[in-house]
Amino acid sequence: MYCDRENISLFASKWYMTGDASPAARAWVDGFLAGNEPRPEDLAGPDIHNLDDDDERWGQWRTAVREFRRTGLDRWPDWWSPGPLPASAPLAVGVWCLRGCQVWQWADGTWSYTRPQPDLDWRYLPGSVCAQREDHAPVPLAPDDDREVCRDCGFLEPDH
Repeated sequence: MYCDRENISLFASKWYMTGDASPAARAWVDGFLAGNEPRPEDLAGPDIHNLDDDDERWGQWRTAVREFRRTGLDRWPDWWSPGPLPASAPLAVGVWCLRGCQVWQWADGTWSYTRPQPDLDWRYLPGSVCAQREDHAPVPLAPDDDREVCRDCGFLEPDH
């Protein structure tokens, strides 16, 4: 949004729109959101196009797009490649990360898609201490690595 009187740009989500918005304003926002929805590969990585239509990752993307168009809120991180964890990392809990709208876990020296996918509470595992306090407790992953991992639930912070 742009405020002509104050000469400033403001940012808001569709979620903030009240019943007072004009039909033209609603149509503009709906069109804007339709043109800015995430591509499947933004949320599920480039391999999504090799998956069957009934794969749950297509469903995750469809759900994210529906929610985005309804609220204007993009509640997902970008797709990223977390890279291997160093052998020197003193891991007390299982390390996991969000890649787009997916939960991936580190096990046996590799990252793998978690099956079944947990129903996340925003960026937290349901019932975890992090979900209760609505915050992770990041600590350095290893002395020779600049990434951070949550000491309580194992969430690996994106390193970009």
